[in-house]
Amino acid sequence: MSTRLEPVEVGAPPGRLSEWVIAPVRFNGFLGLSTTRNECVISPEFSCFGHRWTLGVFPGGDDDSNNGFVALRLVNETEECIGVEFKFI
Repeated sequence: MSTRLEPVEVGAPPGRLSEWVIAPVRFNGFLGLSTTRNECVISPEFSCFGHRWTLGVFPGGDDDSNNGFVALRLVNETEECIGVEFKFI
């Protein structure tokens, strides 16, 4: 049995980071996914900032990955463009 502790936030991050949204996306059974380069598993769509998004994980990397590295892609599925800053943690 595992216990997940939620992050504790004290105050708002300075500047634009105070507008950040955390959208947890979990790929369960990661060890069982194919490690063939360019094979992707795509999350269900989720909504954030009025846009629909998907997250793709390439367990074996994509064309731009070094050997042994995983690739991730955040895709805006709506037609309207939006500028975002993001990071994977």
